[in-house]
Formats: sequence, structure tokens, C-alpha cells
Amino acid sequence: MEPVTLSVLRAKFPEDRFLAFDVESERVTRCALSATAWSIRGRSAYWSADWVTAWSSADDAASVATDLVEHFAWQTSAGDASSVRGITCNDDVPLPSRSTIESANKWSWFWTDAALARVELSTDVVEVDHDDPRLLALLTHSPTASHERDGQRPAAWFGIERSGELLSVAAIRRVGDCFDLQSVVTHRDARGQGLSTTVCSHATALALRQVPVVALGMMTDNLVAERMYRRLGFSCEKRWQSARFAPTQHDA
Repeated sequence: MEPVTLSVLRAKFPEDRFLAFDVESERVTRCALSATAWSIRGRSAYWSADWVTAWSSADDAASVATDLVEHFAWQTSAGDASSVRGITCNDDVPLPSRSTIESANKWSWFWTDAALARVELSTDVVEVDHDDPRLLALLTHSPTASHERDGQRPAAWFGIERSGELLSVAAIRRVGDCFDLQSVVTHRDARGQGLSTTVCSHATALALRQVPVVALGMMTDNLVAERMYRRLGFSCEKRWQSARFAPTQHDA
């Protein structure tokens, strides 16, 4: 296990787009590198807690699990280990245990660029004001959408409206050198009409005029959404699992 800087990690794994585009350097406090894995410790805005993110490229599940255990142990070996409340790591392997898991989810990270994207601008899509009351009402149609994810206001909202009613939206938020596509929602009575596809295509096409990569995170079991993103030219870089640990008696 070798302590390194984030810039060293990025140089070591130049093809790792998640590491290059979705890790906010100002949140990182510790990085480590081993033969087949890397890990990062920092503050998670999503979970409002210190967090460990670890990825292993080992060839088999047992080796991946061993990598993750070793990295999590190293990242929590500092004197303030109790402040680490969870981990994000490879999907479908045992989680390194520390205490009871309070909550967990499985999600996938996708990306696209100008060479891969199959997107276009649409005259049916308009920019939506962040404070539009119709937007807040529409967001209730999705359990994962957020008006201000991680407490941060998106750079822009895009939507489709008919007869004054907002039927579908998507947001883009700047993260480092890329835009995140997020909070994609279509009114439950307007689904199946391709509205989300049109909005996401427009938002992605516009974003790629400003940045080299557009990324997104989605719940892994949402196969309908995954098919849509793949049609738009997004590629799945990583399958993740994230688990938040409950505080232990020692923490209290």
C-alpha cells in the first residue's frame, strides 16, 4: 500500500474516466495505490460524511474483495477513523465490514464525449428556471431526483412543456472538467413518449459544446433508463455499491 497524491493516481490510471472527471479534488484528504487497486478518502457531499471510495481492477472476485478490505483498513487507520461513515466500491463483492450498514445502494457511472455521443439539440426543449414552481412539482414524480443535489444548484435545467405544463426535465451540473447529467424526470402520465430521451439528448449536446465529457450516475436496476443512455452514446465505466455505516457505541 502506497500513499500517493490524487495527481499521481490520475497519472497512473489515465484511462479511468471516473477518477479523472468525477472526483472533486478539493474533497480528497488521503489517496492510496496498490498493485491492482486505488482508494480515496474525503468528504462526501451526498452522504454528508467522511467517505472511502475504492476500486479494484483485479481479475477475480476474491482478489477484488481482498483489495477492498486492505484499502478500507488503510484509509481508516488514521486517528480519526471513526469519522469515516461509509464506502463506495466495486459492485457484487462483499463489503469491508466496520459496523452495521445503515443504508446501501447499487449504482452505475456512465460517461460520453463528442466522439461517442449520439445526441442533438431540439427545438422542443426549453430552459427551465430553477425556481419555477412547476419544476418542484414535477420532481415529486421521481424518488431519486433532487432540486439541489448535494446542496448544489445545477448550472441549468432543460425541459419540455405542453399547454403550459412541464412534462419532462433534466439538469446539468458542473463537476471539474465535465458536466453531470442528473435529475431526469418525466411526469408519470407522459412516459413512453420519448420525452426524457429528447431532453437528455439536448442537454448532453449543449454540455459537450463546453466540456469534453458528460457523466451521470444512475441506480443500477433502472434498466429502462440504462437503455436510453446507451442509445444516446453513454458508456458504463463502473458498477458501484455504496454503503453508509451506522455509528458504533465507540463513536458515540
